[in-house]
This record gives sequence, C-alpha cells and structure tokens, in this order.
Amino acid sequence: MRRAAVASLTVVVSLVAAASAFAAPTIPHSLRHVQIPASVFLRADADAGGGYKLGLTAFHLDVPPQNGEPARVSSYLSLMLTKIGASAEYVARKRHFDVAGSVAAEWAARGRVNAHFVARQVDHEPVPRCDGDYTVETGLLVGMLRFRGEGGYAEVDSTAVPATLTRQPEMECDFSSLAKGDESHESSSVGGSFGRSRRQLGVSASEHPALGTLTVRAYSSTSRDGVYVTRRVSATAPLTALALHPEAETATLTAPPPFTGSATYRAFPGKEAGTWRGDLTVDFPGEPGVRLAGKRFGGAKLKPGECAPDDGSICSSLKALSPVGLKPEQPLGAARARLFLISE
Repeated sequence: MRRAAVASLTVVVSLVAAASAFAAPTIPHSLRHVQIPASVFLRADADAGGGYKLGLTAFHLDVPPQNGEPARVSSYLSLMLTKIGASAEYVARKRHFDVAGSVAAEWAARGRVNAHFVARQVDHEPVPRCDGDYTVETGLLVGMLRFRGEGGYAEVDSTAVPATLTRQPEMECDFSSLAKGDESHESSSVGGSFGRSRRQLGVSASEHPALGTLTVRAYSSTSRDGVYVTRRVSATAPLTALALHPEAETATLTAPPPFTGSATYRAFPGKEAGTWRGDLTVDFPGEPGVRLAGKRFGGAKLKPGECAPDDGSICSSLKALSPVGLKPEQPLGAARARLFLISE
C-alpha cells in the first residue's frame, strides 16, 4: 500500500517540478486532481569543508487509507553531502523523526545526530495549484550533529545548525492546467551497470546535439552496517567524448575528470543491450578509483527522446538505464524536495 501511495505522489510532484522548466509529459486524468496527505519536512544545512555542504533532511508523512488498508505514518531521514557535480547520501536503517522536530540516527562509525528543532520565526506560504498553505518555521536544529566522511573528504561537528521545519496540511491539488513547455531537445544515451545485492554501480552518457554537449553521470550504492550509501558524480564534456559507430553498433566513451580512462559499448546482435568493457574509473565522494566497466558490467543504449534543455536529467520517453538518470545531483528547492523525498 505504501509503495502505491508513494509512486502516485512522486509522479505528480515530478510533473509539477518539471512543467515550468521543460517539456512535461501528458498528465493522466487520475493524477490531475489529487488529495495530498499531511506531512512535516525538516531541512538543516551546514558547511562540511572541502567544498561540500551538508544537508540533513527528514520527512514525516501521514499515509491515508488505501485499498482496504488502514492509515499509517511513514518517516524518512537522510544525510547528504553535495558540491557541484558530486553528492553522497547516507540513510541509516535505524532512524527517528517526529512531528515535533526531534531527529536521531547513527551512520555507523561515520557519525550520528541526536537533536531537536527550535523555531525562531513562523511564516505561511501558499502551495501552487493546491488549496492550502505551508507553515514554514525557521530556526535551529539544536543538539549533536557529527559526521566525518570516508577519508575525511567532508566533516561536521556542531551543536546548532540553521534549519527549516515545514508543515503541510492535507490538501487537494489540481494539476489539470499544466502546460507543455517548448524548450526541449532530443537526447540519446549509452552506458553500463553492475549489480549485486549490496553493491550497485552504473554510468551513463547522454548526448545533447542541440547544445553541443555530453552529460556523463555515474552512481554507486552500497549497504553495510545498517547504512545505505548512494554516491553520484556528473560531468559535462564535448560531443566528441562519445564516439558512436551505428554500423558496428558500438560506442566508446572517454569521460572528463573526475572520470579517467574509457569504456566501449558493443551491442548484442539485434538487441539494445550489450557489453560494456574498458578501464573507465571515477572518484566518488569518499570512494576514489571505482571501476565503471569490465566483464561484470552490462551495457545498454537508449532510444532518443525529449529531454530537459539543461542537462537531460529527465527524459519523458527514454527507457531508464539506471536510477542515476532520474535523480538530481544538486539539492532541490524546498517545495519540490518536500514531496520528492517520499520516493526515496
């Protein structure tokens, strides 16, 4: 039940966030008028050194009854380190966040948080296309917040950091009048991925001929000691960084820093899948020198589709190669993040 509610909300919010910036797909009738459940969202930010910013996010959602299941409460808490082109997110299996603004979690040996929110100012903001207002409380997250990234790439040790607590009541939203934007372009992608139960790796390169650029993204996800870690990097390169050979159904990627080396995709006969071989590596935050090609990797080439004009991170008609193509590298705006985090 929770997954069904989460999926519906994620689709709706993603469409709303995308509509003003680039071509939005047609919204299904079932999602044009939506009842959004009540929620509480906390965001705290701190400088983590090395060019990184720390963002602590926590989410409390009152999931309504659905398909005969009773109402329930769902919560989420994560710690994310970000800088331009790179991010690392840490989610502990044991975590706590309540509507009063208390948070607690441990990220194994990396650090912990045990703090509560103290409001200094209260404002109200209307919610676009919805019949309610956000209550936005600005203040401090007070208590213990310690974190040291692997190898010391980022570090925070604080007893008070700026924070915002946003309360959203249950409300009805109308997305039927969303207009399709006119700024978009075709993009095609190629890449490879590898996956086991506790380890996932992937890389994709998306062409943007109208811009004369190529976007390269990679992700790594691991699960250990009760902590799930997702790392992402991205870089922009000229189109020449991806050599396509349609006749031979091959493509070779030579990516810019923080990538090194190259990888070649070779299609299986008559398939969009294939092999992904080479010495391509990347430096993730706290995880340098990770191999992104080889015998363990499978390759895929995606059909052209309509993409965002900025970096092609959201494509309405591409088949998903991996989660990295559907997730933002930079922190989201507050209103967008409040609902997007339901999907994590």
